[in-house]
Formats: sequence, structure tokens, C-alpha cells
Amino acid sequence: MKKSQILVIVLVISFTFLLGVGQSTAQEAGPNAAQALGTLFTYQGQLKNSSGNPITSTCDFQFTLWDALSGVSQVGSVSTVTGISVVNGYFSLRVNTGGEFGANAFNGEARWLQIALKCSGDAAYTTLTPRQALTPTPYALALPGFYTQPKAISPNIIGGDWNNTVIDGVVGGTIGGGGQSEGCGTGGTDPCPNLITGNHGTISGGTNNLAATDASVGGGSTNTASYQYTTVGGGLSNNASGWSAIVGGGFDNNASSYASTVGGGDTNTASDYFATVGGGDTNTATGENATVSGGFYNDAGGLSATVPGGWDNTADGEYSFAAGICAQAMNDSTFVWADQGLTDECKPFSSTGNNQFLIRAAGGVGIGTNYPFAQLHIKGTDMDTVVFESNRGPNASNIQYGTNGDWYIRSAASAGKVILQDTGGIVGIGTNTPDPTRILHVAGGLRVDGAIRVDTLAGASGQALCYNIITREIATCSSSLRYKNNVEALSLGLETIAQLHPVTFVWKGTSEPDLGFVAEEVEHVTPLLTTRNAAGEIEGVKYDRISAVLVNAVQEQQTQIAALEAQLAALRSGTGHASSPLSTPWPWMALTVVILGGMVITRRQGARQ
Repeated sequence: MKKSQILVIVLVISFTFLLGVGQSTAQEAGPNAAQALGTLFTYQGQLKNSSGNPITSTCDFQFTLWDALSGVSQVGSVSTVTGISVVNGYFSLRVNTGGEFGANAFNGEARWLQIALKCSGDAAYTTLTPRQALTPTPYALALPGFYTQPKAISPNIIGGDWNNTVIDGVVGGTIGGGGQSEGCGTGGTDPCPNLITGNHGTISGGTNNLAATDASVGGGSTNTASYQYTTVGGGLSNNASGWSAIVGGGFDNNASSYASTVGGGDTNTASDYFATVGGGDTNTATGENATVSGGFYNDAGGLSATVPGGWDNTADGEYSFAAGICAQAMNDSTFVWADQGLTDECKPFSSTGNNQFLIRAAGGVGIGTNYPFAQLHIKGTDMDTVVFESNRGPNASNIQYGTNGDWYIRSAASAGKVILQDTGGIVGIGTNTPDPTRILHVAGGLRVDGAIRVDTLAGASGQALCYNIITREIATCSSSLRYKNNVEALSLGLETIAQLHPVTFVWKGTSEPDLGFVAEEVEHVTPLLTTRNAAGEIEGVKYDRISAVLVNAVQEQQTQIAALEAQLAALRSGTGHASSPLSTPWPWMALTVVILGGMVITRRQGARQ
């Protein structure tokens, strides 16, 4: 067929994206719901000779794709279709059945189709001119700036700058837009495309971003979601490189481990399993499940450690907590909070062992008050304000401040002790100026319900002390009438003294010899000379009260002596014998009082007398 015979070709061109497992199968089977869309398209037209008559013959066609009406910028390679029957000039064939034009041939930019044909009898192909501009029909699956790469499993959708790329072999990738033709590289002359390197990766927009398999970048610039299921929301130069890691945004942040998270901020890193940095600047969560909420230059390096914010805090112990400024929880299960002090600078405040709760607060710690006026100020309500309880040993001891302003100090052990100033010093009770010469200075009354033990008594002169059985107080002995009622003459005297039975004995427990009376025997003589304990048992002898009975006895004896002297005087006068009168008996009677009355202080043990 001569070239002059070809008059015109009337073209009806459309893309028919066929579904199929492979393009060769699609060419043969036609569209099928179980097949993938391809980029082959149907080419239909009418071929006439130079006289305008339709041609009937068998022809071969060669199709090439170009990005301009003229010139040498060809897209892809040649698509050849042979043995096509042309009847009355009409023919129909499929072009690009083998994807000769390339995966990115139809990316939304203008394209021209050049046709060459050779019919029966022709020695060579004849190129038809001009090239045919592809009408919008082949872009039925694309919007302006979008194009689709059909795939056997899931197509790739690419929008934005024409340099945006889903690499070969990837399916289900989506680039929503963005990218730019220049602005990267040295001098800013290189393109800044978005790139998807794994199946089902997504980049919503921005420039120079990368998403791997099942990863997502929301936008921003130079962000990388480089591992499966990772996400970068936006920002600049962020990297999510651990499985399921997330960087929300910010600048130069890195979530590099399994399910780690950086919310935003600047130069933050979450580098262990489930580690989290909420934001801030130059924070690191380097321990598993560790968290830094924000702040500056903080580090949570221990397992499940926490730094809520602040500056230069470190929580390196497992389950530790550090907050404030320069707090260092270096041991397991420690809580450290530090202030900047009065000098407005970083002074490290560090734990020294496990399970500590440490606070440094120059302005004081307030519990129940926001105006502490001491290093620790506790203000209560209607419950026990303070309880200090120790579980050391088999029992718990505690110091408790009650609701009525009462303090309780308890040692739960049966042999427990409450010890004050065991290394020296002075204890003042009721006074803030205790006597420096005494270990204990009590200003006010002192009540003791039990026994008082005094190992050493100082030698000194003074007056006697008495125990008031009504007020239970030790005081100077008083005998004033203003304290007495029903005052009567004492009837006890010589007869009572005669019934008393002095004994010697040895004290139980100490084996110390002593002398005195037996209280039970004295009770039978007169109960007025004995004492009883709280249980009502006979307890002691009122040795000092015996002196009153002795005075009566002496007076009775004096009366008897006076009578005898009178009788003796009468006898002398009757006989005429002269004799000197009896000497006065008082010196002898005074000696009797001293001996029997116990005016000499005797030693007594406990409350057994």
C-alpha cells in the first residue's frame, strides 16, 4: 500500500483499564471484577486512501507516546500491534498491552500519540502526522494533578508534583499531594518529591517525605515513617523508625523503638519499647515504658520511669519519678522533687537508695496548707493529722497527732521503748528554756500513775515530802489547820505502843536486811497507822504518824511519873528521910521518841512497807 493511499484516520480513543491478574490475561479475557485495572486502551478509527475511499486490508501498527506535539521526548517504548483486519476502513485494537509506555506514563501531564502503520504490500512503516493529542478520556480515573498506577492487588494513587513517586513493585500506595520541583539539595535546585517505598504507604502532602510499608506521613517536610505501621503527623525532619512508632510533629524528633511515641517539640527521642516523650526540647525516654511529658533536657532512662517536665531531671531507676530542676531519681522506686533554691541555678539533688521519697523545697513543704512556715508544715482537718508508723520488726510503732491537738507516741511491742536524747542533750517540757544542768526540765505538773524508780539520791538538807492520796501529788508535808476538819484529841497512846511488834527482816529480791513493822500486824492494832494500795490491799505503815502516838504515850508516862513523884514526896515527908527529888524524865522520854517514832530516816524498798 502506497503512502499516497492513506487519506485520513478518524480516531476514537479511550482508556479501558482492564481487570486481571496479569496484563496478558487482561488482553485476552477482557474486563473482569476479579482483575486489576491496566493502562492499555482501545484504539478505534477509520482508514481511507488519498481518494477518500475506505481501505480493506491487514495492517500492522506501531504506537509511541510523547510529551510534546513535536520533538524527541518520548515516554516509554514502542507498542506494536500486528495483523489487524481493516474492513471498509474500520479497525479496533488495543494499545500498550504490555505496559510499554511505563508505569508513570499517564501521570496527568499532557501526552501525544504517534502512529505508524504498514499494510499488505507495504515495505516499511509509514508515520502519520501530526501526532494525536490524547483527549481527557484516557484520564477517566484521574483528577487534575492525580494519576493512578493500576496494580494487580491495589492501585497506587499519586497526586501533587510530578516527581512524587511510588517505587516499582509497591501496591496500594497513596500520595495525596505536595512535593515540589526544586528547593532541595545543594543550592536548592534539586526536586523535593514525596516517596513511598512500601506497600500501602501513605503521604498526605508536604515535601520530601518518605513512607514505608503501612506507614503514614501527614505532611510537613523531610519527615520519614521508615518502618511498618509508623506515623509522622507533620513537622520538619522527624523520624518514626520503630514498629508502630509515632511522631506527632515538631522538629528533629525521633521515635526509634517498638510502639514509641514523640508528641512534638524539638530534638526529642523515644528509643525503647513503648517509651514516650510528650514534647519540649531535647528530652529523651530511653527506658522501656518510660515517659517524659515535656520540659527541657530531661531523661527517663529506667523501666517505667517518669519525668513530668522541668529542667535537667533524670529518672534512671526502675519505676522512679523525678521533677522540678536537676532532680535525680537514680535508684529504683524513688521519688525526687527538687527546686532551684534561692540561687536560681541547677544543683543536683539525687537519691541515695531504693524506695526513697525525697523533696528539696527552700520555701517549705505544705500538707493541708499553701503557706508553710517551716521546712514541713502539716495542717489537718477533722481526721488524724499526722501518723508516723513503723513496721520494722514484728510490731508497728507510731507517732500520731489526733483531732484534739493530742500527740500519741506508741511502741507496739510489749517491751518497746520510747527513747529521747539517747546521745545526750536536754529535754524541756512546758518550757523553751530548759535548765542546762538537768536532762529533763518539766515546767508545770507531772503525773505518774506507775512507780517511780530513782537509782541515786543527792545528799542535801531540806524538808520532808509527802504523798497526797486525794490529789495524788508529791508535795511538802503540811499540817495546817486550814486543810483539816473534825479535829479531835488522839486517844491512842501507851496501850497502842505496847501492842506494836518491831521486827527485823530481809527484803525479797535484794536480800537486804532491814527493821521495822509488818503492816498486816499494825493493821490489827489500828488501821490509822497503815496504808492500802489501789486494789485495797494492806500496803504500808505510816511510820511518821507513830510519832503522834508516841507523844500521847510520853504524856501518859509523864502523868504517871508526876503521880509517882507526889507519892514519893509524901513518903519522904512521913519518914523524915531527906532525899534529893527525882531527876526530870524528859531526856529519857525524848530518847524513847526518837527510837520508837522512827525520826531517823530508814531505808524502804518499793511500796512493800
